[in-house]
Amino acid sequence: YDPNDPTSMTRGMTFSWSCVSQDLGLSGPCRDSNGTLLSFNRTSVLTVAANTLTPLLAPYTFTVSVTKSGRPSSVRTFAVTVLAAPIPSVSIRLVSGGVFASNGRVRTNGRRLVFVASS
Repeated sequence: YDPNDPTSMTRGMTFSWSCVSQDLGLSGPCRDSNGTLLSFNRTSVLTVAANTLTPLLAPYTFTVSVTKSGRPSSVRTFAVTVLAAPIPSVSIRLVSGGVFASNGRVRTNGRRLVFVASS
């Protein structure tokens, strides 16, 4: 977002992302859980899929550099801590008010749906 040109949103901007990890006193570029060097798209939003990063004692350091022609570049750095935590198992059951169609959607016939969730 360019505050001097609010109608343009991110048009004309270039985004460059990087990541550095530190583990056992050693610092280097971020790698996925298989040891492969991470590379990032040059977009305004960075998405890292679940289970890509390995939990470490120190946070991962992400940096984004934003440039736009005729303007000074802007750089921001932030830390992301990845924790090892179990993913909860959740189930949802339709109690009344509809039926499941073959495509997995629920047909209601205009009635109120009642679901029960458990973990």
